[in-house]
Amino acid sequence: MKRIFTTVAAVALAAIATGLWQLSKTTSGVTVEPAQVGATPATVFRPSAEGAAPVVVIAHGFAGSQQLMQPFALSLARAGYIAVTFDCLGHGRNPQPLRGSITEAEGATKALV
Repeated sequence: MKRIFTTVAAVALAAIATGLWQLSKTTSGVTVEPAQVGATPATVFRPSAEGAAPVVVIAHGFAGSQQLMQPFALSLARAGYIAVTFDCLGHGRNPQPLRGSITEAEGATKALV
């Protein structure tokens, strides 16, 4: 019984190590920096190569977050762009709530525009 437990633990640790190694590879060649625009949390993805690059701002959809846009940002950064993701009001890590109704121009619609 002890041998089975040891084998299962070794396999589990190997799987965890492999997963962590694969996750670390996703950002190779890209510099990822947290940023803040006012109270809005953002993340900047830059190619590791120095120099000027075009900037792409990536916005998520309703009920989304910048974490969902990370694969797009990483792909763009690997292609030589600077990609910026952010969390809209009331989404992800943005501490400010999205208030009002989307049917009234002065409510959530104005905040989103």
